[in-house]
Amino acid sequence: MIDLNDMIIFTNVVDAGTISGAAKEMGQPKSTISRRMKLLEEELGVRLLQRTTRSLKLTELGAVFYERCKRVQAEAEEAERSVSAGQEVPRGILRITAPAETGVTRMGTLIAEYTKKYPEVRVTMDLSNRFVDLIEEGYDLAIRAGELEDSTMVARRLGSTRLVVCSSPGYLRENTAPETPYELKNHPLALYSNTLQKHTFHFSGPQGIASIQVEPQHCANSLMVLRDMVKSGYGITLLPESHTHSDVLEGRLVLLLEEWKLPENGVFAIYPSPRHLTPKVKSFIDFLSSHFKLRL
Repeated sequence: MIDLNDMIIFTNVVDAGTISGAAKEMGQPKSTISRRMKLLEEELGVRLLQRTTRSLKLTELGAVFYERCKRVQAEAEEAERSVSAGQEVPRGILRITAPAETGVTRMGTLIAEYTKKYPEVRVTMDLSNRFVDLIEEGYDLAIRAGELEDSTMVARRLGSTRLVVCSSPGYLRENTAPETPYELKNHPLALYSNTLQKHTFHFSGPQGIASIQVEPQHCANSLMVLRDMVKSGYGITLLPESHTHSDVLEGRLVLLLEEWKLPENGVFAIYPSPRHLTPKVKSFIDFLSSHFKLRL
């Protein structure tokens, strides 16, 4: 039977991209990792990796074997987490994934505060807007905002976020600020998107519900880019409240249509199963829940 350790070593080599990188990550000699990979290929009777002077590339059979090994690794880590669930003190490596924009605004501060309280927990965070399979990729939890897809994952609501309409003092000195959402069509807009498609927004305000469809002149999939565009004097944008707070206080941005509100979106902690929730995961989720009183 194939040694489980060799399967995990193989996944680490693929993830690191080089044998030396995997050796450094695992704290083992490069010669040991190289020898274990050679023995694994000999035992299987197939070549798993194509080696060049600079990198490694999976063969076709190697790619199939890697997917299987990754599942085995995830199951092994879940078994370890199950055993450690009896620990009273949170400890170990906590693997988190979150949207890049959320991490930029508050997550660094929250992690720093959390690790002061629980110094035996080491945090690794992947800030990415891509969909992450927690089980397949070995993450403990994800922070996600907005509408959640149907899933077998458990979701705990942490707080909420809301878009606000904003512009710069420079733009407003030369242009009349909109008084209703319908007047946004008369201004150049920069909106969060990958394409210049039309967007529909539903405002609630003094005159009831105002549903508008607008087409942006520019778009970006980065809230910071949109914020910087508008701060430089370009038109109007819509941003989460957290991305405007300091700039509004210091006069670099001006909130518009404050009597008109857009719907709130939930912010959630997503994790695979509550059955074996380890102290490190539970303590981090509880910590986030207590600190998300202010909207993201």
